[in-house]
Amino acid sequence: VVTATERGRSHPWRFPFDPATGRPSGRPTRLATTDSTTWQLAVAGERICAVGTLDERPMEVMAVESGAWRTRTSMGSRWLRASESPQVENRWIEGPEGPIEVWLCSPPRAGRRALPLVLDIHGGPVGGWAPAPSLEVRMLTSAGYRVVLPNIAGSAGYGGAWIRRHMGRWGESDAAD
Repeated sequence: VVTATERGRSHPWRFPFDPATGRPSGRPTRLATTDSTTWQLAVAGERICAVGTLDERPMEVMAVESGAWRTRTSMGSRWLRASESPQVENRWIEGPEGPIEVWLCSPPRAGRRALPLVLDIHGGPVGGWAPAPSLEVRMLTSAGYRVVLPNIAGSAGYGGAWIRRHMGRWGESDAAD
C-alpha cells in the first residue's frame, strides 16, 4: 500500500505483487474514493490509517472503511465550530506555460465582492496545495480575506511530463506563474 499523489490530492493504492519475485501480481487498486490528501500512512494487516485532510477539514487521523476515508479524531473541533468553513472554489487559470490549478478560498457568503487578497505560494519545488484549506487559510478567511492557493509549475501530482517540462528551470517557470 502506497500513497499516490494526483493534482494536490493523495490517495492510498494497493499494488499487489508476488513476494517471491517482486513482480506485480494484479492490477493496482485505489482504496479510498473520497477527496483527501494524506501525509503519513500506516498499514497493519487490512487496516489502513493516515494523518491527512478529508474534504475541507484540517488534518486528522483517518481510516479507510468501506472504500472511503473516515475521520477518527476531532482535533480542534471546538475551535473549528467557532468559525465557518471557507468557501473553496477549484479553478484553472491560464499561466505563461500552461494551465494552473488554483484553489480560491473566500469567507462564507462573500460572493463576488472585493476583498483583501492573500496569495499563498507553497514550498517546493514539488509541493502542492490540496482541496482542504489549512488552518491559516481558515483564520484568514474568518478575518475577511480571500486566499489564492495556486499549484504553480512543478507542483506535485500533475504527472512526470509536468515536472520534466520545468526541470532545471526552478525559479523561472514557477516565478512566471
